[in-house]
Amino acid sequence: MLKRKRTRRLPLLGWSTVVLLGVAILLPLLLIISVTTSTRTVAQAGGEHVEGIVGSPLYINPLLASFNEADKDLASLVFSGLTRINGKGEAAPDLARDWTISPDGLDYTFWLRSGITWHDGARFTSEDVLFTIQTIQKSDFPGSPDLANAWKGVKIEKLDDLTVRFTLPEPSGPFLAQTALGIVPASILAKVPVSDLTKSPFNLNPVGTGPYKVQEATAQAVVLDANPVYHLSAPFLSRITFLFFPTQEALVKALKEKKVAGATLRSPSPADLSAFEKDPALKLYRAPRFSYELVFLNLKDPLFTDRDVRQALAYATDRLKITQNEAEGQGIVADTPILPGTWAYDNGARKYDYSPDRARSLLDGAGWKPGPDGVREKGGNRLKFALFTDTSPRRIKIAEELSREWEKVGIKAEVATSGASGLVQNFLLPRRYQAALLGIVLGPDPDPYPLWHSSQKEGAGYNFSSFSDPKIDDLLAQARKSHDQVERAKLYAEFQKAFAEQEPSILLYYPYLYYVLNKDLKGVEVGNFFEGSDRFRTITQWYVKTKTVEAKGSLLDRVLALAKDLARR
Repeated sequence: MLKRKRTRRLPLLGWSTVVLLGVAILLPLLLIISVTTSTRTVAQAGGEHVEGIVGSPLYINPLLASFNEADKDLASLVFSGLTRINGKGEAAPDLARDWTISPDGLDYTFWLRSGITWHDGARFTSEDVLFTIQTIQKSDFPGSPDLANAWKGVKIEKLDDLTVRFTLPEPSGPFLAQTALGIVPASILAKVPVSDLTKSPFNLNPVGTGPYKVQEATAQAVVLDANPVYHLSAPFLSRITFLFFPTQEALVKALKEKKVAGATLRSPSPADLSAFEKDPALKLYRAPRFSYELVFLNLKDPLFTDRDVRQALAYATDRLKITQNEAEGQGIVADTPILPGTWAYDNGARKYDYSPDRARSLLDGAGWKPGPDGVREKGGNRLKFALFTDTSPRRIKIAEELSREWEKVGIKAEVATSGASGLVQNFLLPRRYQAALLGIVLGPDPDPYPLWHSSQKEGAGYNFSSFSDPKIDDLLAQARKSHDQVERAKLYAEFQKAFAEQEPSILLYYPYLYYVLNKDLKGVEVGNFFEGSDRFRTITQWYVKTKTVEAKGSLLDRVLALAKDLARR
């Protein structure tokens, strides 16, 4: 008879005992690891950044800076607005901590932050806001007419030292974007007659409330020092020095020679872009500007009243090739008049991917038949027109490529050039042209009303295509009057779909703006650019100096906490 072999059983251990034993075994290893993880590196105040700019400042004053990039760059750092515009085109609090809008969209009440001071130590109050807007509204205001028109008819009231109310003549969805305008000090400029504003020493020795204040200003350089009491957190960088260059070529040379540590570039050469991308000391940023290149079609011309012809032109345009080749890859293909990445953009609109066959089919269906020389004809009219552009070498190349592409489907475009101002003044504004290739710069609010509403197709209006569509007019008018961003986004989505169906002009691409920076500069974030100065949107987060601090909640702390918790179970 077989005997069963007896096995010896170990005593069972409780769960918490097992865990504690495991912790005891691992603790020496975790102690070693915790030593390496108990500190971290963080940004520290200090350090300097040197930025290069093409041109030189004339008016470091937000009321006069509209026409000069150097002025806009500097004013964006020295001054603050009631609001600021983020990378999606949305208004965020700045000098104002909050605001409300009346149900009818006419009254905007802003509550200002308390404790803000100007760079000279004076207290910022609603009196400064009142003075700034009333200066723009004066009949002898010497600044931009567009800025004056934007504030025309707006009533402003001081409710108390930290509260102001604007009353609009009619509802305006884009109004909040207007309030990002820099506010100037009444205590200094109230003594200057408005007509003499351009002559004031203030313009090169300004006093603002922004993150940086002017320390020194000469024809060669402007030195800005950090504002230690800036209301949206003091900047890390102690100083920013701006150096000025006569041309972009000179600026590029300074970047390569490390005489400057940062600069924006418009339409740089492929060779320069390649050099910056390969330079181990530099980092190249790029983002679309709030602008697009397009071919305006004059819808007063009988050739373009037929929607099939306009759609055929769109299908016959290889926009991807043009963007990659003629535009040297310096942009992204444009499908709508609203920039991707902004709150108003909708991706659901019809796309005109390159298709010569579809273009030919549309033209055949519309009765445009190829003539003896290949140019299509209908009713004695030839599908032939002049394509104007300015003297920019890149636009001339694009116009010539468009002419070649359209000729493949039986459309003849003859390229003609004119100086940029002459093109607008002599041809576009009087609507004496057939087609014109140029670029359009947009504002921080995506409102397309000025370019595509029928009320803007005459006189000084910017609807150069003389486009008129009741549905689009209604959508744009509703969106412009609404202060509800969700509602506006829905209306603009419908607008983009309706625009693509009508195709009143041929959109090509959204150009990039390039920003080159030294790699030692950290904390930089680049979003969409409404202005070149938007590269400074996150300037207070930039840093070059760091320090080591004890990490909160190190690994050792977490292990000991776990052990104690398990021991209590």
